[in-house]
Amino acid sequence: MKKKLTILCLLTLAFCGHVSSQTDRLHLRFVMGTRIVDQVGHGAKTSAPIRPTFKPVLGLELFSQKPVFIYFHADGALYPYYTILDKGVEVSGKDFQYDLGVGYRLEHFSIGIGHFWERIENNGAYIWSTIPYDNKQRHPQGINLFISKALGPTDIELHMETVYAPSFTGFLPGSGLYSLKLLHRFDKNWKSSKPDRLARNFSIDPIVGSRFFINRSNNILLAEVPPKIGVVPTIGFELRKTGFPISMVLEKDLWLSFNGGSPTRDIRAINSNTGLGLKHTQKIKNGRKLEFSLAYILSVDSEVIQETKGKYYYNRGIGMSVGYEAFSNTFIEFRNIYPLRGRQPFDARLITLGLFHHLQFN
Repeated sequence: MKKKLTILCLLTLAFCGHVSSQTDRLHLRFVMGTRIVDQVGHGAKTSAPIRPTFKPVLGLELFSQKPVFIYFHADGALYPYYTILDKGVEVSGKDFQYDLGVGYRLEHFSIGIGHFWERIENNGAYIWSTIPYDNKQRHPQGINLFISKALGPTDIELHMETVYAPSFTGFLPGSGLYSLKLLHRFDKNWKSSKPDRLARNFSIDPIVGSRFFINRSNNILLAEVPPKIGVVPTIGFELRKTGFPISMVLEKDLWLSFNGGSPTRDIRAINSNTGLGLKHTQKIKNGRKLEFSLAYILSVDSEVIQETKGKYYYNRGIGMSVGYEAFSNTFIEFRNIYPLRGRQPFDARLITLGLFHHLQFN
């Protein structure tokens, strides 16, 4: 903790000295998005295969009129494990990371360097520690380098990390050192006044909203009263080309059903879907828009009891959806997932009604 405070104080003093002129003022902006990594974090010893994980990102950034800014970002993920004995879900691991550093904004992109602290808890971290519950094995830290490009309201950032504690990992491929962030900075002046050709023609627009489904659960224990309607928070990003009706969409949703005070299980069920696909958007006579989407869906659903064979996403399907613009950039969407493996067709949990807002600059 002392190291964190020391680094934070040094960065703040250096930054304040850089913007000490009378005309500069310090501002604070909020950052949110997602970080795409494999599940294997730094120092997490596990035999599980590499699998894409989408970790929510929240952060704050201190900036001024100068191109230098200080950033603090936090991201995290919980990994569920389905238990056969009590037909419930347990948390088999968690992986949280905190990044603190300095960025420099150039005309068409940004670069930065910082320090990261990762906090890992899973079976592998406990088993492979040289000393039982050795914090050094589960708390790696290191240096973080990134390069960032703004496309519309979203920055796409490539991060490269190297661990120096508890041991130096170098830049070996497959060591979990590379990740991709999609971030939205809540700053109306962040968009470049002189965008290059790539920024003029392409935009990555954040999508936020929620899906709703009828919860017909067969996995109910004594005294449990599961909700009849499942509310599924959803976040996504849409890659658009200006003037082109077809776009690429990446979405992630998560629904957890909890028990309060149950002696048997705390988490009753989990339903999470990750989708990557294409969307066609067209205007209709009343000036509103219609959207038609086709996506490949990877799912985690505790209602499906089957051998996972070490795979995290053991349910797969094709998602087809249609959306109508009920309000400006706000869509009502109907989606049905046609399962390829793991579920039965026309399961009530596969049919959803959603409400989404698209954040766009143009």
